[in-house]
Amino acid sequence: MPAPGRHDKITPEEAAKTIRSMAGHWSDTDIAAALNRMRVTTAHGHTWTADRVRRYRWEYKLPSLKTRTGGDEILTLAEAADRLRVSRHVVRKLIRHGLLPARQAVAKAPWRIRAVDL
Repeated sequence: MPAPGRHDKITPEEAAKTIRSMAGHWSDTDIAAALNRMRVTTAHGHTWTADRVRRYRWEYKLPSLKTRTGGDEILTLAEAADRLRVSRHVVRKLIRHGLLPARQAVAKAPWRIRAVDL
């Protein structure tokens, strides 16, 4: 039996891996959206919210987007499209054909594009 205020539920490994890889690079809202697109639930079977991601990060001492320091300026797909003055579809096509380097922490996560690569 768990201690008072605790439970014996465990966050699915796919969710834990996704949060660890996206923490510090994406907002909690973006992380929750990626988890929900992946159809991964919380330990209690709920959908993810920014607050649930924040609590997970806090419990496991993972960085938030605000605490990230240094490094290259990272853009979302929409921000890259705005800077290039093209549609999001065009940016996806450039990524797909290897003409624009971009990363995803996990499948279905938002694309990360370095501003210097535009």
